[in-house]
Amino acid sequence: MSYRCVNCVQAVWVVCCSAGIGAVLGLLFQLRHKSYGLKLVLVIVALAIGACTYGLTYVRLCPGRPAVEPGVYTTLTGVIESVTQKQRNTELWLEVTSEGELRQPCRFRVLALVPVSTVWQTGQRVRVNGIYVWSVSRKQGVLDALAPFWLFRGNAYPMATGHGWFTDTGTTALAAMQKTVSTNRVASATLAESIVIGKSAPIADTTQSAFLAAGVAHLLAASGANVTFALRLALLPWRFAARAAGRWRKTARCVYALAVIWVFAALCGGTLSIIRAAFAASYRILATSLGRSAGGGVTLTASCLLFAIALPADFTQPSTLLSMFATFAVCEATDLVEVSHVRGQAPNSSPAWYPLPKILNTLWRTMFHSIITSLVVDAYLLPIVWWMFGQWTPYSAIATVLLEPMAAWLLPLTVLWAALSLFASLVAQNTILFDLAHACGILDTNLVSIVMAIVRTIAHWQWSLVQMPPLPLPAALLCVIAMACCRRLHLPYIANRRLRIQSRVNRQTI
Repeated sequence: MSYRCVNCVQAVWVVCCSAGIGAVLGLLFQLRHKSYGLKLVLVIVALAIGACTYGLTYVRLCPGRPAVEPGVYTTLTGVIESVTQKQRNTELWLEVTSEGELRQPCRFRVLALVPVSTVWQTGQRVRVNGIYVWSVSRKQGVLDALAPFWLFRGNAYPMATGHGWFTDTGTTALAAMQKTVSTNRVASATLAESIVIGKSAPIADTTQSAFLAAGVAHLLAASGANVTFALRLALLPWRFAARAAGRWRKTARCVYALAVIWVFAALCGGTLSIIRAAFAASYRILATSLGRSAGGGVTLTASCLLFAIALPADFTQPSTLLSMFATFAVCEATDLVEVSHVRGQAPNSSPAWYPLPKILNTLWRTMFHSIITSLVVDAYLLPIVWWMFGQWTPYSAIATVLLEPMAAWLLPLTVLWAALSLFASLVAQNTILFDLAHACGILDTNLVSIVMAIVRTIAHWQWSLVQMPPLPLPAALLCVIAMACCRRLHLPYIANRRLRIQSRVNRQTI
């Protein structure tokens, strides 16, 4: 079937779905005094038809696959995601945004093989002229099915609309940071920027392999947790400016927090996990400002729906799925640890006559709960990672417990270092700013060196990266569902215990 016939079929299907939505909604209004079960079924059907309609409309307006057959000459426009230099040619991973001479909007990824002539950079916008070629690779795996790509051979040309303002700012900040430290610390500066905003110069293959073997490869690209860290960091100065807002303090805080979240997402280059976390944080902030509950499960569901509406083509990307499953696992682990943490607190708080034992007890509880949370998260993610990548990192929980606090400290320290370096580069005659930036750079790179030492140590342990046999998707989903059901076996007991804890807290408050 040709491309135009497919579009016609999609258009007819969209019209039929729209008519179906109208019919279902009409029945729903007519049956408003009837059974609630039937209403629920009709609502679910209406939502399903609406989702199908939206998806087909999006595919109609922005296709997710090439419009021409292999061997037909065409033109692609896109953004470089990664560059690999080979002996015969250069491999460019492109996120294609338009195709053809008329620049038909589209959204898919290609592996473009171009001659070795120009030095290309990640994030650069290019135009590629050539043809699609048939793939002769091995059998497609899970990642190929989730994130399909097409082979393309031709010539690439840089476009005049190079980088955006945020990309230029990040590049300038990295260059200024590298000038404030010695040459042997440049790699640490690059790694620090990659951990914080997930966008920097290429990282060495040995470093990537070490992070992968330690089970913390997600730290190399800014994860969704960085959005929370950035929001907490940005809300510190808000305490001093809150009084100036007056009666509009609540609204101003909401607007300020939303601006911080999406500016940070733009600085990170629109990474999928960052965008999904930004949706979750935005929903939580708006719900809190409106006085609505914003639990973990509700926030995760809302953020996934918003992400699916905004970027449906990227919803099945491996990074998006891993981010969603990781957030779900964190919610499950938090529910497990939260009750025991509240239960272990003393019912009557007395003055701290012995602060040192109390501090040690708090540190022990925090470390214990971090370990339990990491173990639960790894247990939930094990079937998904096994299904996607066919591997298992047994020591990832240990590495996460040790490295997550350091990553939390790296965010404010790297931001401060970048700001001081930028100001020092603008005011070249001021040596005080340069000395402060140099001190921050030394501290930041030393912390990165500690992170690398821990990662390399764990990566050299025996069985740090175990290759697993293929796992079917139904088996992975059954494992996750079984763990979620086991956690809810004693749900009435947990609910009653939470009610008792809440009543005890209310009595203490009274």
